[in-house]
Amino acid sequence: MLHVLPGGTKRIRHYGVLPNGCKKTQLAQVRQALHQRAPNPQATESARDFMARVARVKVNACPCCQVPLKVVQSLAGQNHLPVSGQGRPTTTANGPPL
Repeated sequence: MLHVLPGGTKRIRHYGVLPNGCKKTQLAQVRQALHQRAPNPQATESARDFMARVARVKVNACPCCQVPLKVVQSLAGQNHLPVSGQGRPTTTANGPPL
């Protein structure tokens, strides 16, 4: 439990080698300093391309009739987690939240 932050404390991840603003440039500098090769392009491919290449599955097609599916609307997710005590009820301290 030493790694669990007290309630009301925010974790800050804007430091080190992997901050969002300059991740590509700093990773390139770290690879060069450690004499590492460039990343494998197949490791950075999208999930759709991966499934098409490996499993030969069309992600954008109906699995039954193989008709191409069309995105009509995308729903935005939450920008933040709900404050403890609001939103969904939680269980006892021994179990995961519902």
